Amino acid sequence: MKKLIALIVLSGLLTACSSQETATDKDEYPNKTINWIIPYGTGGGSDQFARNLIQAAKEVDPRYNIVPINMPGAMTGTGLNHFLKQKADGYTIFGNTQDVLLTMVQGNSNHTLEEIEPIMRNQHNIDMWFIKSQEDRFQNFDELIEYAKQHPGKLKVATTGLNGTDAIAIKRLEEHFDVKFKNVPYDEPSERYAALLGGNVDIIHEQPGDVKSFLDNEDYKPVIAMSAEKVQGFEDVPVTSQYDLDLSTGFWRGVSVKSGTPPEVVEKLQELFTKAMETESYQKYEKEQYLNIREGILTGEALKTFLEDEYSYLKEQSSKLD
Repeated sequence: MKKLIALIVLSGLLTACSSQETATDKDEYPNKTINWIIPYGTGGGSDQFARNLIQAAKEVDPRYNIVPINMPGAMTGTGLNHFLKQKADGYTIFGNTQDVLLTMVQGNSNHTLEEIEPIMRNQHNIDMWFIKSQEDRFQNFDELIEYAKQHPGKLKVATTGLNGTDAIAIKRLEEHFDVKFKNVPYDEPSERYAALLGGNVDIIHEQPGDVKSFLDNEDYKPVIAMSAEKVQGFEDVPVTSQYDLDLSTGFWRGVSVKSGTPPEVVEKLQELFTKAMETESYQKYEKEQYLNIREGILTGEALKTFLEDEYSYLKEQSSKLD
């Protein structure tokens, strides 16, 4: 009888310990490595964003061991598909962009917006067109458009994809100015940048921070900004609104987890990345990369509304692509 009582007591203690460990494990998120899936190659804006935010997050709370993993391909589809195969536990996070929404809109992925739980939008950049500084056929946007009219389909634009958001912007420019360009896509940012320098393309569709080194070295120069207002630091560059074109676009980046992730984990990650963006190192990165020229931070319901509106816009514009 005494042995039976002892076994019951021991069993109860083990059960209590097991329950305590489970609760502790849940409360102590994170207790293992977190993988950040970047659906682009190395060196580009999304890669730089992820690595700088990861470093800043480490400064805020060293318990967060976040590892960046580049998975380019299929216009973010490769990274997206891998991400959504993982558990909804907060140990796999995703660098979300409008290309991800476009991949869904165009049916290149079977996944939907509802499968992603957005944590925050961190950046909202401004799209520009850049040419080589030594370009001798045209020196500004007006001359570029005139050249394009005289040489239909000859000017090549380096982009991230044939059906990406870059392509949507090109299509709207073509329709507005009655011209034709040739879209030349590159998965790797470094290939895109080299293509302009090497003369394989004539224009690159990019954001200023992503090509800052080329601007500093005076290899590139901007000819048009897709904005309703003059851009801080680029006041001499014309904007699309000057040509009566309502095209105010810019690449946005954010952080997401898989839907179903525990709310307390989502809250912890949002708090972490909000604080990370306030660090001196991250602020310096944003300033150096021209990421402070447009307000980028969105969270909560405002972010969800933004994503829904963006999804609708991309769906409408995608139907107009060739």
